[in-house]
Amino acid sequence: DLLNTVALSVTVNDLFLNIQEFSDGNYNYSKDRAYAFEEQFDENTGHFLNKRLGDYYEPEKQAKIPLLVMCPTIANDGRRLYISPQPISYLTEKRYSPIFQFQPIHECIEFTRMFAQQNAKNLRFISALRMNATFPYILPNVTLPSSPQIEVMDAGVRDNFGNILTLQFLFVFRDWIEKNTSGVIVLQIRDTPKDFIIEKNIKNTTFQNISTPIGSIYSNLARSQDYNHDALYEYASAWYKGPLSFVSFELPNSVEKISLSWHLTSREKNYIFNAISLPENQKSINKLKVLLGENTSLSNEFPHRNASIAN
Repeated sequence: DLLNTVALSVTVNDLFLNIQEFSDGNYNYSKDRAYAFEEQFDENTGHFLNKRLGDYYEPEKQAKIPLLVMCPTIANDGRRLYISPQPISYLTEKRYSPIFQFQPIHECIEFTRMFAQQNAKNLRFISALRMNATFPYILPNVTLPSSPQIEVMDAGVRDNFGNILTLQFLFVFRDWIEKNTSGVIVLQIRDTPKDFIIEKNIKNTTFQNISTPIGSIYSNLARSQDYNHDALYEYASAWYKGPLSFVSFELPNSVEKISLSWHLTSREKNYIFNAISLPENQKSINKLKVLLGENTSLSNEFPHRNASIAN
């Protein structure tokens, strides 16, 4: 239960003058709801993730663990901040074409390169995860030591499922992947179905008529991204010729409405836990088993042969 700890911090600290501080190595910070979130999250995960970003450099480089890239959104201008212990400037580079005469905007910023002088790899891994999931107002925006100061927030504002970053990685290494692997699997775990049914219109109140335009945009944010990302994958077939398979695990729409909260009831937890037994998700498990059985020829020469994108 992350809600109680964060709510207590809001009540005791954030709404009043916050004079409590804590130390992290040579750095001092104010205690706020972000600190409360991280401490409770660290406890809930058995302190397993209580490491620094740099601690994952060698295990990732040696392919003992998958390459994990986090990409929170920069609130100042909507760009994306790529966080990884590995050098990943190849994901931020814009490739110019002599045929298309246009000037693309540099969108992605590499965290460890941008903040190399600020000991970037000393960042707590749990803090990086929080940066990647900083839902507006619920958690405070993270302020980074740049000039002007960069503020970051939830990665889902730009890319809720990491599809853009996945396609960037695939584009950079497309020739190697086509030559040395038997295919690519894109795995998604969704809290809502991708296919949906348009709800029947009901007569709205005056207030609902006023709020509907904004509310519709917000509620359809992830759905709009699905449309755009499907188009990107369709275009990818022009430059990637290897097998590309999609496997999705979904929490279906039902009478059981799961609250968007850090506190879930026992009933909600059981519903989520048992969703893996649903026929659609069992089909996905069987499909994944078959695909993994067919993709056993991955070369040991490529250090990043297993990659995952965090959103």
